[in-house]
Amino acid sequence: MTSLSEAIGVNDKFLFMREIFNDNKDAYAQAISRLDNAESLADARAVIMSYTGDSNENEAVKQLLDLVKRKLPANE
Repeated sequence: MTSLSEAIGVNDKFLFMREIFNDNKDAYAQAISRLDNAESLADARAVIMSYTGDSNENEAVKQLLDLVKRKLPANE
């Protein structure tokens, strides 16, 4: 996978926007761009947590983290 924006389906995109980014399309786009440029899983996790706080119990957060892990497999 080279780009999260290409890997995220329409349904997941709307789920992530609603559950993680409070329906803020600009925040979603900025976060996905930052995640695409993350160099490690720790960096990517920090990006996500900056929007969610320390909570990763949300199912949408878990799904997004799983996608990030697939993009950065060497950094698991």
